[in-house]
Amino acid sequence: MSRVSYSSQVLLFSLTAALVSVLYWSGLSGPFFFDDGPALTHNHYLLVDGGQFDNWRTATYSSESGPLRRPLAMLSFTANVFAAGGVEGFPIKLGNLVIHLLCGFLVYLFAKGILLVCVGMKAESTVFWSATLAMLLWLLAPLHVSTVLYAVQRMTQLSALFVLIGLVTFVYRRAEWARLGASAGELIATSLWLMLCTLMAILSKENGALLVWLLAAIEVSIFRGRWAGKESPLLCGLGWAALFAPLVFVAAVLFWSPGTLVGGYSGREFNIQERLLTQLRLLWQYIGWMAYPNINAMGFQHDDIEVSLGWLQPWSSAFASAAWMALIITAFIKRQRYPLLLLAVLIYLIGHFMESSIWPLEMVYEHRNYLPSIGVYIFLASALVFMVQRQPLLSPRVSGFAVISILSTLLFLRVFTWSEPMRLSAVNVANHPESSRSHFF
Repeated sequence: MSRVSYSSQVLLFSLTAALVSVLYWSGLSGPFFFDDGPALTHNHYLLVDGGQFDNWRTATYSSESGPLRRPLAMLSFTANVFAAGGVEGFPIKLGNLVIHLLCGFLVYLFAKGILLVCVGMKAESTVFWSATLAMLLWLLAPLHVSTVLYAVQRMTQLSALFVLIGLVTFVYRRAEWARLGASAGELIATSLWLMLCTLMAILSKENGALLVWLLAAIEVSIFRGRWAGKESPLLCGLGWAALFAPLVFVAAVLFWSPGTLVGGYSGREFNIQERLLTQLRLLWQYIGWMAYPNINAMGFQHDDIEVSLGWLQPWSSAFASAAWMALIITAFIKRQRYPLLLLAVLIYLIGHFMESSIWPLEMVYEHRNYLPSIGVYIFLASALVFMVQRQPLLSPRVSGFAVISILSTLLFLRVFTWSEPMRLSAVNVANHPESSRSHFF
């Protein structure tokens, strides 16, 4: 593949933004849903007087979601409502779409930075097309409709936005340090910037704290202790220590004070063991929706999911556990040859740690994949580009057009479903006949 000019890149990014906007446009006038009520439509604090600072402060902390109340996300909602003169769906969801596009561009920058480290400048064209495809796969994923068009999930989007800013900053600075090293001033400045990104992500949604853990994942899978052109065993060891530290901390809390984490299960229909076994299956199901986006299996509610009562109830619980163990071991053993595989596994599992592990939350929500899916899509994009380049019968243009056309069609159909409440309810019931919530809606 020939090198892509700067003007061609700008044109490609502009066309991507236009395509995604057109596909999502009909859904921007869609209804509010479920948790939109307490956060937005029933939240009179959002109706602020522009001249009263205290009203803005009250609105910023008016959410009851999370221990920190997610003030940065609520501030953005307050600005939306003030500009529109009321709680209107279109401007709020338009804001979500803009954030989605910004996140998509950051996915491109992140993927490009990672791939340049893995293959070097000698394959700059391949890096560009792989990063572009990763961006397109992520932006056009039908799975993300339930994040972009679910107004309150701007909390998820903003958190992902600041996490991505932090990841991009780290990857490009760390790549330079791997070649040339860094001064104390550079280390301090970058650390302060990463701390700011982490804080902004947390104030949008609490799982923004995972940014620090994700930095460790990038270190052990991509950079592997390289510093100033040399391998540093100490730095490599520190990276692995940082990767396992959160797991050791949680294990210690479970051992010394189990009620701190499991006390909330008293109000659930499942216990911590059942939730963990079920999540092992669900994490594979999410990956299936990324690699094979069957929109008939997706939905607003997934309360029809079968809870795992034991390793063999259903038997897929044991199979899912064994599959995860095999994948993690394989990714670790092959980390030198296939660093993107280890990176994808780590980003995915770390990204799901807060919402798909031991905490007593609802079993299934699609928006939980918004950030964790990034590593998976980068790996899939790189694999597709690699395959096309080595198969003379496959035309890169035709293959790329086919993938984009299929995803665009599926995205359009799902957005069309979400654009009208009765249509969405009917489709949810048709696709999930055992879901009591779908029947209720």
